[in-house]
Formats: sequence, C-alpha cells, structure tokens
Amino acid sequence: MIRKIDGSEEGELNALAITHSGEHFVTGGEDTILRIWGYDDGQKYYEGCGHSGAITKIQISPDQKTIVSVGTEGAIFIWNTPIDVQHAKPESELPTITKEKPKEKNEKAPSQKGSVAASKKK
Repeated sequence: MIRKIDGSEEGELNALAITHSGEHFVTGGEDTILRIWGYDDGQKYYEGCGHSGAITKIQISPDQKTIVSVGTEGAIFIWNTPIDVQHAKPESELPTITKEKPKEKNEKAPSQKGSVAASKKK
C-alpha cells in the first residue's frame, strides 16, 4: 500500500471518479459530502455540501467542467468543477508513445527507452 485515504468521515465511501488528467479524484459516501483530492499527494482540496442522503454515484463530465453526484435521497447535484482542477495537466515526465518507421532486414531497431514503438505497414 502506498497511501491510505479516509474518503468519508462517517461510514463508507460509495463513489469515486478520476479526472481525465489523472491529477485529481472525486469521492462521495455515507457522510453526504463530495470531496476533491489531489491524486499524487492525497490532499483534500475541495468539499461540497448539499446532499441530505449518502452519495451513491459520481461522474465527471467529458469536458471536466461539471461533476454530477446522486444521493440516496433522490437528489441529483451538478457541481462546477474548480478551474484549477479543470486545467490540471499530467506530469510531462511520463513516457510517451511514438511511431517507428519500418526497419530494413538485418537493421537493428534504435533504443526507445521510456516509450512504446509501433511499426507501420506500407
């Protein structure tokens, strides 16, 4: 285990969604509070109160501008995602995927440390 985070102060954690960038995640549970966390540091950055029943489902919109949560009381909340969460970008140190030109027979492929290469047929 790398890190343990208590996502709900009272009771179970029922729902979790990760942003497109992978820099943040959103949780909801029995304590009726929606929370936004930093993925790498495990810090809680935002809380949203509004549900009167446990949060059972969370979804982040494809454009990352809104978060939708559903509670056991039957309410559906649409939350504005904080600007810094919307515009978070993954670290540039991650490996990238690159295309490699087809190699000739008996030609050794160049080393591509930290990347995945794909051959393209003509």
